[in-house]
Amino acid sequence: MARDRRDAALVFLPRGQADSVRAVAVEHYECPIPGCDSPVPLSTRGGSKRDHFWHRRPHAHPGGPESLHHFQAKHLVAQWARAAAAAGGVEVAVNEEEWSSDVRRRPDVLATWPDGSRVAFEVEYKSFPVAAWRAKDDAYRAAGIVPVWLFGHTPERYLKPERRAGRARGEGEPPAFRLTAITACAAERGPVLFINPVLGLVGTLWDRGEDLETVRAEDRRWFISRGRRVGDPRAVSPNRDASFDLALSELRACALDVSRGLVTPTMSAIEVEARRVQDAAAADRVAITSAARAARASGRRAVARQVRSVVPAPPSAPGARCRVCGNELDPILAAAGRHVLC
Repeated sequence: MARDRRDAALVFLPRGQADSVRAVAVEHYECPIPGCDSPVPLSTRGGSKRDHFWHRRPHAHPGGPESLHHFQAKHLVAQWARAAAAAGGVEVAVNEEEWSSDVRRRPDVLATWPDGSRVAFEVEYKSFPVAAWRAKDDAYRAAGIVPVWLFGHTPERYLKPERRAGRARGEGEPPAFRLTAITACAAERGPVLFINPVLGLVGTLWDRGEDLETVRAEDRRWFISRGRRVGDPRAVSPNRDASFDLALSELRACALDVSRGLVTPTMSAIEVEARRVQDAAAADRVAITSAARAARASGRRAVARQVRSVVPAPPSAPGARCRVCGNELDPILAAAGRHVLC
């Protein structure tokens, strides 16, 4: 990331563009990190690493690499949110100077919809006590602001690889990860997301790495909890002893959502598959109920037929007879007791 001195715009270097941008970078770009002691000159590099800007002179950034990643991440998120919200009238601000008065916190990025709905994006690289995280998350929610937490990709403070004996993945398999104290708390309230501003990637931590089409709905969750089903609003304690998968997506492929903030392709796939499974289960329940009703009706008809075949019909009552000849009388002559000619 660099800042163009001509218009103060931030510039993200696309992959494979180091050579084509180098001349412009040397002449017009500077380091955007506040407090950098050597903001110019900058140049570009590629090769074995992702294309990036670099200082041509010795330099120091206040706060070290974590502050650099944090700065890059929040501006990358702001750029993405502005692009995603361009047609919806959503105002996106990187709040470096203005405070959000109702929560007495400064969100890294704040998106405000025309109806007043707000989403706060928080990028976390430095150590953050669990109690402080809960207090900040609670304050956002109490103010009606949707908080989206994006944990930093480095160091292993939040994204901890699985290295326990018997738990690590084999060679060629995707790595597994464990929950930390703070990500376990975050998992109780929503998706556990990570950001890599260098590569422009967002990671979704989720349970089970099988193909989405073959996993039951109750096993498909980003909440990292063995006892919680998709759509279950109850908060439970995530299983910190388990291992989980990290699905990576480009930030530009994610959606900006007023109720959830940031929706990754993995989250969308989980939700779509969960709805499909739930709809299929509902259809199965309807089919089972209909079949049961048909079976009961058929059973009742069979029982009725069996009863009719076993129980003989009651004999009809005998008719009146002529008291003269003894033959049966027509009902009309029953009152007279005899035939006309008898």
